[in-house]
Amino acid sequence: MVSVIIVAGGDGQRFGGTIPKQFIKIHNKEMIDYSIEKFLDNGNIDELIIVSPKDWVDHIGKRYPNSKVVAGGLTRSESVIKGLGELSNQSEKVL
Repeated sequence: MVSVIIVAGGDGQRFGGTIPKQFIKIHNKEMIDYSIEKFLDNGNIDELIIVSPKDWVDHIGKRYPNSKVVAGGLTRSESVIKGLGELSNQSEKVL
């Protein structure tokens, strides 16, 4: 089984603005959609885990109901660990 973890749990402080940069729209799509859709369209991917800012988990979960969505941690490392914690027991490869 091949699993993918998209770590997008940051709040975009360095970027500025009112929303995290991964949710800014470019050509009517949120930036995060470009990554998610590439993996969903790949027939070799069995599981997609999305690590999102806590306040955006419901937003992502509603848009991608067949993916696992988890709130990120205080640091990128913590967010990666949270994503790894959601892996299926059958997972053999992780991207």
